[in-house]
Amino acid sequence: MIGYAGKKKGFGFPVNVLAIVLCFVFSYAVSLSADTLIGGGMLQQPSAIAQSPVGDLYVADTLGSSIKVYSATGEFKFKFGKRGNGAGEFILPFDLAVNSRGEVFVTDLASHRIQVFKPNGEILYEFGEWGIAEGKLNMPFGIDIDSDDNVYIVDIENSCVQIYSVDGKFLRQFGSAGPLEGQFGRPSDVVVSKGKDILVAELANCRVQVFTSDGKFIRKFGQAGSSRGDLAEPKGIAIDDAGHIYVSDTGNNRIEMFNSKGNFMQFWGPDSSPRENIQSPTKLFFAKNSLFVANTGNNEIIEINILDRIKK
Repeated sequence: MIGYAGKKKGFGFPVNVLAIVLCFVFSYAVSLSADTLIGGGMLQQPSAIAQSPVGDLYVADTLGSSIKVYSATGEFKFKFGKRGNGAGEFILPFDLAVNSRGEVFVTDLASHRIQVFKPNGEILYEFGEWGIAEGKLNMPFGIDIDSDDNVYIVDIENSCVQIYSVDGKFLRQFGSAGPLEGQFGRPSDVVVSKGKDILVAELANCRVQVFTSDGKFIRKFGQAGSSRGDLAEPKGIAIDDAGHIYVSDTGNNRIEMFNSKGNFMQFWGPDSSPRENIQSPTKLFFAKNSLFVANTGNNEIIEINILDRIKK
């Protein structure tokens, strides 16, 4: 269902929305790492970042109920959105993605919808509404867009991956709740590879599953724990041009790197060398040689130059 500017919805979101938000909202002092790109008190629990075709960076400032736009070097340009449930407004903007036309797709946990904006922040349309039936949304937690501009959404409460066309038309979905292969335990993020494989991170199952483009299970990796290669409530996932996989190991305050088959390679965090001041990382975005991290616990966006960090 597509709703255009002017459509209103009631707030009416469930209590568990607040529970999920509170699980990563802490009273950390801002402590900027060497790779800080955006910080210094400009953000309120940022959860996601994406880059447009022209290089602008869009940040989901979750508790600020807005999207903030920066240059590729981190200079503030403008923001759009405010707290509310009307067209162009947000309650809890949590993830975003930019398509090949520069249109910005933003998920809102509390209003159970996706809003689509022009690069300048002007609202185009919205799609999605609360429900538990196929094609309905119940806390869209992560989003990605493939090379054909199809939109992929993980729905944390409906335990599925939903796929939409560029104009918000529901196409299909797969997955159900559970711990088995092909099932999901609170899916938290999705990313689509160049080969159209679909990777899904899960909060409850503490793993990543890999599927074909039509939703058939390929493999899984990760398990609950704090050892290298283990995961604790991962909330973000990204892939670089070489196929390396990066996961926000949120509960362990680190970013883990795996090869294309899911074998652990290395990590960055308070216990790594060199040390990275990572606290409750959420969504990730890879562009060129840089991994952008929503370092939510420190109210900042950091940029990690992967070529400088990969162990030879």
